[in-house]
Amino acid sequence: MRDNDLFIVDLSTMEERQVTTDGERNKVINGATDWVYEEEFALVQGYQWSPKGTQLLYLRSDETTVPEFDLTYYENRLYPREYRFKYPKAGEQNSTISLHTFDTRNGTTQSIGFGETFNEAYIPRFGWTTKDDVLWYMLMDRLQQTKSIYTVYVPSPKPPQFGNKPVEIYRETSTTYVEVTDDLHFLKDGTGFVLTSEKDGWNHILWCGMDGKVQRAITQGEWDVLSVAGIDEAGKRVLFTASKRGPLAQEIYAVGLNGKALVQLSPAGGSSDAEWSEGFRYFINTRSAANEPASITLHDGQGKLVKILKDNARLRERMTAYGLQPKEFFQFTTEGGTMLNGWMIKPPGFQSTTKYPVFMTQYSGPNSNEVLDRWDGKDYFWHQLLAQKGYVVVCVDPVAPAIAGATSGTSPTGNWASTRPRTRSAPRSGWGSRAMWTPPALAYRVGATAGT
Repeated sequence: MRDNDLFIVDLSTMEERQVTTDGERNKVINGATDWVYEEEFALVQGYQWSPKGTQLLYLRSDETTVPEFDLTYYENRLYPREYRFKYPKAGEQNSTISLHTFDTRNGTTQSIGFGETFNEAYIPRFGWTTKDDVLWYMLMDRLQQTKSIYTVYVPSPKPPQFGNKPVEIYRETSTTYVEVTDDLHFLKDGTGFVLTSEKDGWNHILWCGMDGKVQRAITQGEWDVLSVAGIDEAGKRVLFTASKRGPLAQEIYAVGLNGKALVQLSPAGGSSDAEWSEGFRYFINTRSAANEPASITLHDGQGKLVKILKDNARLRERMTAYGLQPKEFFQFTTEGGTMLNGWMIKPPGFQSTTKYPVFMTQYSGPNSNEVLDRWDGKDYFWHQLLAQKGYVVVCVDPVAPAIAGATSGTSPTGNWASTRPRTRSAPRSGWGSRAMWTPPALAYRVGATAGT
């Protein structure tokens, strides 16, 4: 990208080819995303290559009618400079978006039609199926209560009267909102795809036919799938990460495409994060726990330990010299009847009959679990320092964490302003009978969220 336009460079000749020509700052963006997509959808790259590299699918954002925000940069200068950029606050006009393809073989550009018309639409995800001439995109309304996935056949050369007609292959609706995820994987044989959905109240993997009619659950139960690594087509199984043993843990699993033979591949306890090799023959697992720094191990595709890559033994031994206090997990029920998870670190020599100042840390946004059985790195040692200074350090997940089922996650929809303060004050009221609680000495460290 250069000056909001998209270019292609042939690495063998270094010849440059311009794909778009109408890019202009604070007006039109080609091949990248605007503030909303980058911040709220975590989408920065606004283009995708087809499997064989013959076609380029890209997003165009027209920001012309989006309100501008003005920042003043002082920079230790006598006269500050002004910086203006397009920034839609909650409820304001968003960019008008469109999708296009560029064919590298003949230099033609095609506009991709949307399967449905919304007053303001989002395209939070898009890409290509396993076929070089079939693209897909996710279409949502601004309230994100409807999520549809479409495919479009874009052959080259384009047949006469060809209209790039979108075909809906998946649709999901909600009275609150539907999650945007990165768990869509197409089978190479073109028969179907897998993705995650909270339709049954928990986030689970579905197998769906390309006709948009057949759907079946691959995983089920009162637990959440956190992410899908992909499809092992040779082994006819799906590899994924889940919190099956409780909302504090994270394990690696495999399950057959038929929904059978669910097996845990990662070691027991704590939180595991897998990085898979091509073809899913091996994975590197990073496992840690609340009071244990990470260890890194190599496993085969069935979970068998092949080699310990890093055990962090020196760090573990060094930690024993500092008198660190254990991070302890707990649960309590709010006045409204909601069960919340939390952890605390108590000062050395803690006495239950003594009152202590409390330092509370949390983020409070959606999909933001902080109460997890995993290593917190530098924050762990900072919290230990506070505990050694006499503070009780506490973290409590809000009413909308990522690992607690769809009902919990969507409960504050349209009402964040009131639910977040209630969440922060819940520990104070919920622990009212605890002698250690000292109401006047309560400090918070919180994060912030934005809305569109």
